Amino acid sequence: MYRRIAALATAGAIAVATAFAAPDSAPTPGDAPATSTPPASTLASPAQDPELHDLLQKGLTAKQIDEEIARLDARQAEIRDELSRLERAAAEQQERAAESRRRVGRILRAYYMGERWSIWTAVLASRSLGEALVWFDYVQLMTAYERRVFRQAVEERDRLAALKTEAEKRLAEIERLKAERVRQRDRLRELEEAIRRQLETAANAEALKRQMEQLNKLWDEKGKPKFQTYFEALAKAMQNTQQLFGRAETSVQQFRMTATWRDAGINAFLRESDPIFSELTVSFVGGAMEVHGNDGVVDLNIRGRFVIENEPAHVIRYLVDELRFNGFALDETTVRALASEYELAITPALPDPTVRVRAESVEVRDGQMTVVLRFGLF
Repeated sequence: MYRRIAALATAGAIAVATAFAAPDSAPTPGDAPATSTPPASTLASPAQDPELHDLLQKGLTAKQIDEEIARLDARQAEIRDELSRLERAAAEQQERAAESRRRVGRILRAYYMGERWSIWTAVLASRSLGEALVWFDYVQLMTAYERRVFRQAVEERDRLAALKTEAEKRLAEIERLKAERVRQRDRLRELEEAIRRQLETAANAEALKRQMEQLNKLWDEKGKPKFQTYFEALAKAMQNTQQLFGRAETSVQQFRMTATWRDAGINAFLRESDPIFSELTVSFVGGAMEVHGNDGVVDLNIRGRFVIENEPAHVIRYLVDELRFNGFALDETTVRALASEYELAITPALPDPTVRVRAESVEVRDGQMTVVLRFGLF
């Protein structure tokens, strides 16, 4: 089995070096292996050799998990900085809240000791209306001040409680990130051990390592940027809701409208909105929307489903479930990280912006997607 892996790996490495050599130069013994990004055709597919494809898949997944661990570490550092800021703010707020409580205490003590009653006695004992009005104005100013003190004390207490709650959330998030880091670290160790065992029994481990490095380089230089380009274009098209719903096949019954997009129609709309969609084909199949892209170097697939969300806003969100790059499945961490960078959501709307609508249902069947909208005052 591994002889076949080694033979294919060696042939692949030679093909890569030959493809990227200068036209007027020939390789000589001792030349360093080619370092240019290999074309997609030089990388193993499951049909060519399942064992080699499995090894390359493990190498790509290990790289992505390592990147996720780096993201988790960076996020933990950010949250720790936020937590430090919250702790400083809470300490300052604690002082302000304590001072507010002291002022409230002095006011209550004055009432308890009868000091405030002497002022009212002075009002009642005034020898003229003018004197009584002066004392009454003083009482009003005093009570207004006391109300401000009480209100400020409540506000300071609430702000302190909010800071403490936020700090607790940050601490919980740090603990969650720590646990996730441990889980990803364990996954990475298992993959690295599996790769090590597989390479130990291979006849040409160095050629296999070069294949893995070439795939990872192709992902960094071509695959990831292309996914980002496609996601950015998709997000922009989804936010163009007026034209998107304007291009749907519609029917109206009472206070509901049914909007349907078919494969051909949605592809025509997308290609008119952005030239990048000439590389893409969108299809509705099996309850999901699939996007296939090929620019001649990399072959990409996106698969996801639409769901209706009401919080924090009412949208029809596209949840990405699977990404494939040149036949290799991207790790769940990469899928989540890439998709989270973009607002892949449709805001229900009609060509007439004065009519307000909400999505009641979304259904994807082979060849079409249907959304039911309800009119009304919301």
